[in-house]
Amino acid sequence: MDIDQIIKSNYFKSKVNFLNKIVFDKDYNSQKLQFKKLKFILKIASTKIPFYKDYFYKNHLDLNDFKTVNDLCYLPIINKSFINDNYKNFLRVDVQYESLFSRTTGGSTGEPLKVIYDYNFKLRDLANTFFYTGIAGHIPRSEASLRVYGDVIDLYEYDYNILKISIYDLSFTKVQLINKEIVKHRPKYIHGRPSAVIHLIETFLKLDIKFPLSIKTVFLDGEVLSFSQKQAVEKFFNCKVFVTYGHTEGSLLGYSCINSDNIHFHPNVGIVELIENKEENQTNNLKKVITTGLNNLVFPLIRYDTNDLAVKYDSFCECSQNSLQIKEIIGRVQDLVYSKNGSKLCLTPFFFNYNLIDWRGVERFQYIQEKKGLIKLKLVPNKNYKNFETYFLKLKETILTNFPEGFEINFEIVDKINRTKRGKYKYFIQKIDE
Repeated sequence: MDIDQIIKSNYFKSKVNFLNKIVFDKDYNSQKLQFKKLKFILKIASTKIPFYKDYFYKNHLDLNDFKTVNDLCYLPIINKSFINDNYKNFLRVDVQYESLFSRTTGGSTGEPLKVIYDYNFKLRDLANTFFYTGIAGHIPRSEASLRVYGDVIDLYEYDYNILKISIYDLSFTKVQLINKEIVKHRPKYIHGRPSAVIHLIETFLKLDIKFPLSIKTVFLDGEVLSFSQKQAVEKFFNCKVFVTYGHTEGSLLGYSCINSDNIHFHPNVGIVELIENKEENQTNNLKKVITTGLNNLVFPLIRYDTNDLAVKYDSFCECSQNSLQIKEIIGRVQDLVYSKNGSKLCLTPFFFNYNLIDWRGVERFQYIQEKKGLIKLKLVPNKNYKNFETYFLKLKETILTNFPEGFEINFEIVDKINRTKRGKYKYFIQKIDE
């Protein structure tokens, strides 16, 4: 069954309707649903996943010890690094993973994690997209849309009724060609990453070119969006910006609503904990975002540290949703690099495009800029990956072939990448001070 048959099916529509019911029906007990899904996840973890089976045994835990979602505190907080170091112990012993899907994260730490999932998770993930776009009154694939993610393409290309456009090395002539295609396509909304959309806007303004038609909505995800950036996007397109917060791991869904810019977390996707962040000054009210995914039964993430910080919002939202809210996310800050001619570009969409780059053979990576037009890419090989030499040649070819013009790349294979004083990995280091 192809995607168009899926989204037209009554089964899929019921999934989307259920997501709406959970948060907008005041009489619906979303906490009861969360706990029911959590207990099912914990049953799987304690009996089928070596790490949790061993943890339950050594700490004398039983499923009956978990009486509310707050009892998740009995389990340890894990992160990407810990899972990678103990990867086999996080795989279910009763699942044939070869027949399933996978995608590789990049994330703000620059430390890839292979996330395995099944068809049901894929379906739920798609329903999430239809849910949050539906809040703004849009239906994906039923309406023409514009994708601005920093995709590495010649100038533009189509994916069904999605027009993807390039943001790299745009001249006056190239922008005019893109505008002509936008007018022809007539998109109702834009889906993009903040850095890519901001870069596009700056290019249009620099070239003194207007966007060719009106847009109803802009959806932005994948990176932190500052207040000034949000204002710039809304001013340029003269429409509301909806922020969505999620990650490749698929263990949470945050989204803004019609009434405010706060981010709501959908209770059916994951259990989100906002805990004290001992590494930061607590006067700024920043909390660590810890999540337990409820949709991935083949590779469940329980109390997973997203490496993001958030400001909690305790007031009432006019939309009356039954969901946890935060005021803003602090993390995933987009960084700019400088090409040979001094143009500013964000490489975050490129390096974290898991549809383009296969990071499975790399344990960690980091790119450094000390000189305009020159990027040093450090790679720590995955010791468990067979035939790394062959893999590296293919990875190098992919990056060099698709990398934006105006740069040279030096690849460096290293044994380790040093942590910061706080014990974190930085995926990007910019040494050019401007």
